[in-house]
Amino acid sequence: MTSGHLRPVEDPPSPPRDPGPRGGNGNGGSIHGERLARIEAKMEHMATREDIASVKTLIAEKETTTLRWLIGIIALAAISLLTVLIRMFLSTPS
Repeated sequence: MTSGHLRPVEDPPSPPRDPGPRGGNGNGGSIHGERLARIEAKMEHMATREDIASVKTLIAEKETTTLRWLIGIIALAAISLLTVLIRMFLSTPS
């Protein structure tokens, strides 16, 4: 038995360090590679300029369609109202 003291656990030996193509921290550029991989993973979910342009175009098309419908409905309502008023006032009393 031990005297109640815990022995420290040693870390496994690290692999030999390679300075990599750019020198750097001696990890073979792995920190830069990991960072670049994280950035690229995030960029996959980000919109590109083409995506934003296509969304703007889509919104403009929907806005134009909605405006045309609104103008059509207002014009139809105005014509219907005028028709009803003209028939009311031009009809002969019985």
